[in-house]
Order: sequence, then C-alpha cells, then structure tokens
Amino acid sequence: MSAPSLSQKTDNTLCRGEILNLTLNDVDFARGKVIVQPKEDTQYTWRWVVKDKDIRELPLVDKVAQLLIDIQTELPEGQPYLLLPPRRYRYLMSLKARGELKYEVCKCPDGNFGRSWRTIFKKAGIEDGTFHDLRSTCITEWLEKGLMPHEVKELAGHADINATMNYYVGIRDSLIDKARGASTAALGEDFSAHFVRAAQNGKNGKKQATSTASQTLNLKGATQT
Repeated sequence: MSAPSLSQKTDNTLCRGEILNLTLNDVDFARGKVIVQPKEDTQYTWRWVVKDKDIRELPLVDKVAQLLIDIQTELPEGQPYLLLPPRRYRYLMSLKARGELKYEVCKCPDGNFGRSWRTIFKKAGIEDGTFHDLRSTCITEWLEKGLMPHEVKELAGHADINATMNYYVGIRDSLIDKARGASTAALGEDFSAHFVRAAQNGKNGKKQATSTASQTLNLKGATQT
C-alpha cells in the first residue's frame, strides 16, 4: 500500500515528508503512538530532519495500526521505510551509495507522490485538492472535538501558536454561522410575531405576580383580624 492510499483511508496530520520518511522504528504498537523523529545517515537510512520541531508523538488508532502491520509484513528484508515503494527505495539507496543522493530528494523521497494523489482525487470526483488538505482536516477536527489550541500545536508540530490559531479562528467563525442559522430558524420569518408573543408573556407574568402578591396580602390581613 502506498503512502497516498494509506493517508486516504485514515485521519492524517503528518506532512508529506514525514509520512514518506516513516520507518519501522517510528511506530510504537504497544503504546499506540507514532513518533516523528529525525533520521541519521546509516546503512539503511538517509539523513532527514523534522521541520520546525525535533520530535513529536501522535496517537496511533487501531485502524491505522492494522494497516501498518499489513504493510510491515510485505516489506522487503532490509527496508525500514514503511510507505516508500521498494523499487524507489532501492534506487535511492543506489544513489546514496554513489554519493549522489541530494537532501532535497530525501525531503520527499517519492517522486510520484503527487501523481498518485491526483489519481485518487480523480477517482473520488474531487476536482481540486492537495495532500495538505488531509492535515488541515485533521487539525480542524481535533479543535472541533475540544482539544485546546496549545495541545493541537504540539501534535501538529507547529513552531508558532499563530499557525494553530488560524484553524481555531476558522472554527469559531463556523460555530457563529451555525448559531446564526439556529437562531434564524427559531425565530422564523415573522420576527414581529415572536417579539409580540415574548412581550405578552412578560406582561402576563407581571399580572400573575401582582395577583399573587395581592392574594398574599389579603390572606395576611384576614389572618391578623
């Protein structure tokens, strides 16, 4: 399964470079988390650093865990990268062995990533969209479900809280729109009728309170005599 296919099936807040550089050592199945962390230049990996943050941890839900387990069983021996096509991995390692692997390539090691996404969009009937839209959707859902902006900042790996707040402001605007719609529906088209009824209810309440007070005073007078 390719990186675009996995991301399409799950909630995702990983950047393109993060998901393509995900290795076996980055997944903690026992504790249910994915660790986004830099890679060293070794016999099986190339140097790669995390943008904006050295390391961060993300929740690993059961659905994603099972998909990663299935992918792991199909990996060729010696390949640590979970979401990189084996043929592409072998090619990049051959470049690395000759000293020709550039860091710009390591940041997005799958050259066909964008093409794969366009194919998925076409099959889904989506005319316009990017891989980053998945990340934006996940961040928005976290905020809608009640996570605080500073918590989402850590999970998303934002260097600046203002980046997170851009999503938060959008959600507040959405909630205001929903509230406006609910209020409009409650009032209906004839606002004046609602206003008159509310005023009448207020007058009736005052009359009832006055009547109750008068009855109470009369009762006290009768008791005293």
